[in-house]
Amino acid sequence: MFPSRIATAGEPPRAQGTDKARLRAAWAQLQAHRRQLLAMCLGAVVMLGWLWLGLPAGSLHMPQRARRAPAAAGGGRARPAGPWPTAGDTIHVLITANGKPYVNWQTLALYGTFLRAQRMPGGDKMAAFTRILTRHEDDALSPVVPTWRSDPLVPGCGHGGPGRCPYVVAERPTAVLRFLVAAEQDPSLIQAPWLCLMESDFAFIRPLQAPGPAESGVTSLAFEYQYIAPTAPGLQPFMRQLYPPGLGPVSDIVGSGPSPVLARVAEWVQVAPRWEGLTQQMEADPAMVKKLGWVREMYAWSVAVAVERLKLDYTPPPDNRLMIQVPVDYSLGKAAMIHYTWGPHVWDVHNGTLVWKFEKREIVGERVEKELPKPDLPPPFRPGAWTTKPPDMETAFRRGPLERELYDTFVQLIQALRDGIDEDEGSDKPDETRAGLSKQPASRGLEPGMPFTTSPMTPAFTRRREHVVGRVAALGFAFGLMGELLTGVGPITQLHYETGLSFRVIYTALLVLAGFGLVGGLRPGSPTYDNRNLYDASKRTSPPNPVREPRRFLMQNEVYIGRLAMVGFAGAVALEYLWGGEAPLAHLGLIQPGTPLAGAPLWAIVLIPTLLLCGFGAFAALGDPGRDTENY
Repeated sequence: MFPSRIATAGEPPRAQGTDKARLRAAWAQLQAHRRQLLAMCLGAVVMLGWLWLGLPAGSLHMPQRARRAPAAAGGGRARPAGPWPTAGDTIHVLITANGKPYVNWQTLALYGTFLRAQRMPGGDKMAAFTRILTRHEDDALSPVVPTWRSDPLVPGCGHGGPGRCPYVVAERPTAVLRFLVAAEQDPSLIQAPWLCLMESDFAFIRPLQAPGPAESGVTSLAFEYQYIAPTAPGLQPFMRQLYPPGLGPVSDIVGSGPSPVLARVAEWVQVAPRWEGLTQQMEADPAMVKKLGWVREMYAWSVAVAVERLKLDYTPPPDNRLMIQVPVDYSLGKAAMIHYTWGPHVWDVHNGTLVWKFEKREIVGERVEKELPKPDLPPPFRPGAWTTKPPDMETAFRRGPLERELYDTFVQLIQALRDGIDEDEGSDKPDETRAGLSKQPASRGLEPGMPFTTSPMTPAFTRRREHVVGRVAALGFAFGLMGELLTGVGPITQLHYETGLSFRVIYTALLVLAGFGLVGGLRPGSPTYDNRNLYDASKRTSPPNPVREPRRFLMQNEVYIGRLAMVGFAGAVALEYLWGGEAPLAHLGLIQPGTPLAGAPLWAIVLIPTLLLCGFGAFAALGDPGRDTENY
């Protein structure tokens, strides 16, 4: 590999007068450009180190001016972010579901209330309804409710799938992100400039209205939940893991959730990758899972909104324009929906006996899809006779006598659900006829194993490209180290003697290639910021335990070695320039030039074969190829 005039009889090249004189002469010619080249090399090293050695999950960001709509900052005109509608005040409602009968009953009731609200004055602004179904196959509701399907990350989290589902809610951000990615390829999936994401346990009481035209500077809408408390003393250490001090105080994080949120499509595109990445980061941390519990995905959303600096209007009820919760909120106020996760219960104020209740958790089992049971209305109101909780129960809910205003809200909710069920039962026509919508058949989401790829000639930072470039860098770094041991000169000088090219040509070519990759990969519009790439990047997981998951560890270990090789090679090039062509390791006293490989120091004997194994793909071959896309 190396020229005979460099590696002859174990004699280092610095002992050869002719070569040494030529080397000094070549370097003397470059002295006039020394500062410029040094600055560019050091800049390249810093950028490569930042991008490849410490790139966290989901941290690929387009520069704020190009990616973030001005409306997210509270003013200006929103730029179109995709082929979907970007102007106007119509709304496309999205819900997420897994196809279980418990959720399907709620979905049918909600969809029925949506259809009824469409026929009310102002209902024409509710343009479309889509259920994002996380399941391996279509279900009984797919022909009835407009459905788009995404395969679950965990097979057991799709109803009927094999195995158990540790946390079904973790599927939601992935499914939403896949839907947005698919919409880039099929714009008809999104039929309005505003997207309202919600869960199934809601009922529309009247038409939902956007805060204004999407192209204006109006602020998007959300709801603050008091039980999501990022600033609680016991939670702040976990929030700091997700929201480092450099981003701002923990008080930046508003305790909310992704349901309901009414935001522009571009704003969903902005936040969804971060939301998905933070959710997966939480799932990989047992301590965080235990501390944040069932609502941890809501914390992931709250942090994602803070990180992305997305401005949302959290005006509380009765002035919140999205929803109220019963029995906490007495009346609908300005809201369009009622959220019934806390089922209303009514007790006798004197003896504590249960008078009436509506509990969604009791509407379960396969029968509910066939029978579509309707909840019972409460009995006629009796002033002063009832309460919403027994007097002796400690609760955050109201414990005084049930007031007529709250009773009427109970009736309003139950009647809406009953009417919603009637809406679904009362028509045998296809739902596109009933809803006046273009029916979208159930369609597959992106497969969990599908990597993002782009043209090899197009500069971009992707997981797949990092994997390939890391292997090449590992081979280059390994051969460069062997060359340093044998010759005592750095990789650029080795290349100079191998090819006969001048140092000026070699350094110029190197800087042009590095600049092309960096500038091209970071420019606005680069495939780096493609939603499919952001989704792919968000699948990076925390380092696995090498004892419990050795095959996953081998896969990720290849990535880390590749990153080390990239930064190491860049550093060797810069140091070689600084030290006049001398091998950096020799300058530091770590090697003796002219050392045969058999006599190399122990660290080199370990490092060089490790780099070669990485470069030739041995770690990947010994790893788990079936989980390849989540491990690199």
